Amino acid sequence: MRFTKLTPILLAVLLCGFLINQCSKEITSPGNLSPIISIFPSPITRIGEVFPDIQLDVYVQDEDPDSLISWAITPGSHVSGTISHRILQLVPNDSIWIGEDILALHATDTQGLTSNKSFTCYVVNPDQWEQHNSDGTVTITWHTTSVSLASVNFGTSPNQLRTESTSLLNADTLHQVRLLGIPSNQITYYQALTKDAFGNILFESPMDSFSVTLVQPDDIFRATMIDVRQGDSFLLQTPSGQVIVIDGGYGTHQPSWGGAWSGDGYPFALNYLQSEGINHVDYIIETHHDMDHWGGLHDIQNAMPVSHYYSPDSPGPLTAGQPWDLGDSLLSAIVLNIDYPPGVSHEGDNNRSIVLRFATHQISFLFTGDAEQPVELWEVATYGSMLNSTILKVGHHGSYSSSNPSFINLVSPEIALITCGAGNPYGHPHSETMQTLDNVGAQIYRSDLDGDVTFRTDGQMTLEITR
Repeated sequence: MRFTKLTPILLAVLLCGFLINQCSKEITSPGNLSPIISIFPSPITRIGEVFPDIQLDVYVQDEDPDSLISWAITPGSHVSGTISHRILQLVPNDSIWIGEDILALHATDTQGLTSNKSFTCYVVNPDQWEQHNSDGTVTITWHTTSVSLASVNFGTSPNQLRTESTSLLNADTLHQVRLLGIPSNQITYYQALTKDAFGNILFESPMDSFSVTLVQPDDIFRATMIDVRQGDSFLLQTPSGQVIVIDGGYGTHQPSWGGAWSGDGYPFALNYLQSEGINHVDYIIETHHDMDHWGGLHDIQNAMPVSHYYSPDSPGPLTAGQPWDLGDSLLSAIVLNIDYPPGVSHEGDNNRSIVLRFATHQISFLFTGDAEQPVELWEVATYGSMLNSTILKVGHHGSYSSSNPSFINLVSPEIALITCGAGNPYGHPHSETMQTLDNVGAQIYRSDLDGDVTFRTDGQMTLEITR
């Protein structure tokens, strides 16, 4: 039994030894062929590691030992190197460059014949892998493979780091996280991480720190899921400085009836706006006339000026299927639904929900109110791939009455937001919805578990997420 288990291992060791021995030999090839270049091992470098030396297996044109091949590395490459005893020694020649490079080796023999070999080299300077940008942000860049989630933990103490920023880049790419809103004149400690789908850490960078002195840039889109218990409320702040509020939870307008899980009797939405220093709202969107959506909007109206108030009964310039011009060159918006769509039953208010999609460059947000599956299926048939969005506000607090699998698959959200109250009697969010979201790999944030959640983005494939 012991011999049987060891046999495959012994065979593998013998085979590797044979191959390495063969690669180390000087082999005579026909005189009419160009020299051949082979490379062992493949040079892949990650943060915190030194560049490996590459063993070169040299093939010569004839048996004359003076006929060895000379080597050169592509001029202008981000990697430079020297040859010594058939060993290529790689060093980075640009102290701030981080990324992927194609390194080309050129070989020439004494008869003037040449041969070329190219391979990929991941170049990372372990001393300078954060980039301080002119707009007051910091970009962290690192390379890793087979990753489902790339993130940065940071804080004011190396012993108290927390996850504050998440990259939405795909696996097998160079990962970048752009950290927005970093306080100035403060030392910030950080550590880059990559995890697989099971949460196992695949890569953990060395601890590092930086500080910034510049102000927060203006070209940032902010969206906040406000915790109003069992209700909806979102605050949007556009790059041009406009303030949009979508729904307001129960608020104080209606008498208390639901208990702590509903939050009625408390102006949560208004309190949050005031805590952020907001004293004017450009647009209020009442998605539909359910108390857990419109109640808190009256608190806001009574406390500060509101320029425009839109609802299914008074949509103003909003037209289904048409863009909503906010006068912001960095932000686009489209109205997908107002009132009952054609062919959808006129029962209840949920299917009257205003549905809006906002996009800034590569990041998009889809707000659905309480729209249920009949509306979702109508949108699938009407808009198709236009529904695809980075972040989805899940319909009807995560109820199974919404989140049709065909709709969720088409939206294909990276992040799903569920608004619900802790211990609500409806059982929101329902297990069917959670499974549907899990099937598309969405990262889920819930107001009952995560509280207020803010997303800041410059429109590239990076987000800052704070809770």
